[in-house]
Amino acid sequence: YVVMNYIDGESLEERMQKLLRPLAEREALGYFNSLLNALIALEQQKPPFRHFDISPANILIEQTRGRTFLTGFKIPPPLTPASASGKHHTTRKLTISPYLPVRDKPYDVRTCIYMLAACMHYALTNYAPPHYPIFPAVRLLNPAVSPVLEAILKRALMEDNTKRYQSYADLQRAIKQLL
Repeated sequence: YVVMNYIDGESLEERMQKLLRPLAEREALGYFNSLLNALIALEQQKPPFRHFDISPANILIEQTRGRTFLTGFKIPPPLTPASASGKHHTTRKLTISPYLPVRDKPYDVRTCIYMLAACMHYALTNYAPPHYPIFPAVRLLNPAVSPVLEAILKRALMEDNTKRYQSYADLQRAIKQLL
């Protein structure tokens, strides 16, 4: 079953295009922490559920209360008949997000951490990726960001996944020190 709910608001991508400036650090931290809560809950499912398409287009901000929602969960397309013989196949569109790390194979929780951090980098700088081979320092693009948050994002955006935060909880502990 697919359950859908209307959320009166806009995506982070729409908000950034409308504002044409970076978000305030406090506002971005609130979104970051809220999304980490949702990702931690998904990670605790048996088996763990991971969202491998975290992007500003899939982060919705509710109009009235400012709550964030993660959307865009991929649902496989329905089977379509391949021929009269009754065999089925699926057609999938291959797209590569600029929010995905280039070298992560296979994808895991650290991939999601990178994608979320890439979204927050965009929100705090108003410069969307790609930024290969590395993301520029946040304070280079927005000096109003604290050095502590810059260090957190730098670690979360490391191309080598062994140098990133290893769990959502580790990243959230670092973020909560700023809230």
